Amino acid sequence: MTVETHKLAFEPGYVWTAVLVIVFAANLNSLANVLFKGKAKSYSSKTKNKKGEAITHIPESLGLNSEYDLSTLEELRACIPKGLSGSTVSNAPKVKTKLDELMVGFIEQSPFVHLSTSSKDGLPFVSPKGDAPGFVKVVNEKTIIIPDRPGNKLIFGLQNIIDNPHVGLCFQIPGTCSTLRVGGRAQISNNPELLHLLAARRRDAVVAIRVTIE
Repeated sequence: MTVETHKLAFEPGYVWTAVLVIVFAANLNSLANVLFKGKAKSYSSKTKNKKGEAITHIPESLGLNSEYDLSTLEELRACIPKGLSGSTVSNAPKVKTKLDELMVGFIEQSPFVHLSTSSKDGLPFVSPKGDAPGFVKVVNEKTIIIPDRPGNKLIFGLQNIIDNPHVGLCFQIPGTCSTLRVGGRAQISNNPELLHLLAARRRDAVVAIRVTIE
């Protein structure tokens, strides 16, 4: 696994932001009241997006049609020919095996990262991690540390790391159109001194996730 930067495919000015909210409520109605101040928000199907553009809905007869499914690299390359950016992780110029100065700066300014893991059976899972910019610490050009904060006590991603240490990370900075993707092997630590250094809002981190870039 390696490191790469990537431009997001959406218009500048339209920024994706993520808000992580953990709320304990007796039922779904009370949860909606807490999150939306008494006004339950609807996520039902819409016909237009926030820009007023029509949303195209895909019928099952088309979306589930497997006649044109691709199953080989040759079939895929027939749709997406090789370009100057390389054809694989091993020969893409923007993919590196360690963090450079710009990448370190990106991580230090990022308040949000997606942590991708998979179980020993290959079931994927993505955990959103967020805090003040710089909450993910760069130890050196090959090592970063992610604090795990007190939360809902669900350990899906952490349990996956125990079973399968290979992880992928995607860092984002709101207001920019770039991402930084990092891959490597993760190890969970409960070193008290380290957890104290990772403290936020007067509370030590629960555990620390050390990722070694490969």
